[in-house]
Amino acid sequence: MKRGRTGHHFTFVEVLAAMIVTAIVLPVAVRGVLVASRASQVGLRKETALRLADATLNRIVLTEEWREMEPTGQFEDRPAYRWELVTEDWMVDDDLDTSMTLLTLVVYFPMQHRELSVHASTLVAGGEE
Repeated sequence: MKRGRTGHHFTFVEVLAAMIVTAIVLPVAVRGVLVASRASQVGLRKETALRLADATLNRIVLTEEWREMEPTGQFEDRPAYRWELVTEDWMVDDDLDTSMTLLTLVVYFPMQHRELSVHASTLVAGGEE
C-alpha cells in the first residue's frame, strides 16, 4: 500500500502573491484604523468642550457674571481646555429700540499639535450696562 501526498502545498508564486496583497492592504487598513481613532478622539473632546461651554454659559447668564468678568479663562478641572467670551450687541427692532446681547462662549482644546474649538451662543435681554 503506497501513501501519496494528499495535502495541498502552496507554490512560490502563490506565497509571493499573498505577500504582495498583504503589503498593499495592510498599510491601507492601518491608516483607516488611525483615521477612525483620531475621529473618535476629536468627537470625545468636542463633546467635553460643548458640555463645559454649556455649563459655563448657563452659569454666567444666570448669575449675570458676563457683565463684569474677564473675557478669557481656563477650566480648573480641565486645564487643557480654555475659553473666551465674545459679546455683541443684538438689535431686535430699530423702531422699538429693543436691544439684546449675543453671548458666544468659545472653548478651545488641543488635538494633535493643533487647537480646535467649539462655540455655544445665547441671547440675553438688555445690552451691556
